[in-house]
Amino acid sequence: MTALPHRRFAVFALLGVMLVAAAGCGFRPLYGGTDSPFGGTAVRLNEVEIAVIPDRVGQKLRNLLIDRFYLQGRPATPVYRLESSLGITSTDVGLRADGSATRALMRVTAAYRLVDIEARKVVFTGQARSMIDYDIPDPQLAALVNERDAIDRGLVDLADEITTRVAVFVNQEL
Repeated sequence: MTALPHRRFAVFALLGVMLVAAAGCGFRPLYGGTDSPFGGTAVRLNEVEIAVIPDRVGQKLRNLLIDRFYLQGRPATPVYRLESSLGITSTDVGLRADGSATRALMRVTAAYRLVDIEARKVVFTGQARSMIDYDIPDPQLAALVNERDAIDRGLVDLADEITTRVAVFVNQEL
């Protein structure tokens, strides 16, 4: 009966030690920490000019990035420029008896780099990837709709990944 209070004390003591240790590790929230309602990282993301990405699919990715980067409107005097290029490949993974595809696996990739505009120097590079599978039904229109939907889902994944990686980079620069 007397062991139970000691166990509770031990658990609370361990929890207290863990909280003190976590406080001293240098953890800093990604989207907080300044007087701005958006946090320091969001302010820094607003200093990034997003370069034009060729083709309609590139335009869609650029629009997704703009939505994520510019919470306070477009930058008047950008510090960085984000340059990206896209690649899309598709592989048939399911086949009917007649040899036509029933399923496809799409890989959407984006190579990107962050350029310091004043120094004209690349300060950060990366590559984001997304793999999406989709059905290829018999009607051509439905197959085309599924393919476009798969591309759009892949672009959302890329935009999220690029935003997170660039946010981590600019957060380190604070």
